[in-house]
Amino acid sequence: MITLLGFASLGLAEEKPLLLNSDEIHFEGDNIKVASLWKAADNSAADMLLRWPAGLFEDGKSGPVSTHPFGFRIVVVEGTGLFQFQGGPLKELKPGAYVAAPPNAKHVLGCKSGSKPCLFFVTFSPAPVRPDSK
Repeated sequence: MITLLGFASLGLAEEKPLLLNSDEIHFEGDNIKVASLWKAADNSAADMLLRWPAGLFEDGKSGPVSTHPFGFRIVVVEGTGLFQFQGGPLKELKPGAYVAAPPNAKHVLGCKSGSKPCLFFVTFSPAPVRPDSK
């Protein structure tokens, strides 16, 4: 179970447990699980949780291979993430680490072998479109 910390002291939200039920999670492949938390009505942004098994990289490769038409910001919640922009160093991301990428940035995202599975909180701009929702 994950606890979302709201701004209860400001009266803006309550602290509540976030239970990820199987009907709220879709599989992206390679045991990546995605839970959609929020999406703007105009598709301009979305917030999601992504759980990746240890040792897994995007597209199964350890070099910059992915680009997306959306920008994103990632906070590592659990595990040791790995992130690299094309031509840059591969960085280990411990819990609490933050990384941002603009649309179409060539990069790789992964979860370090030997670590616990990674949990990433990700915000997207614009929201990605799931292939099964087109």
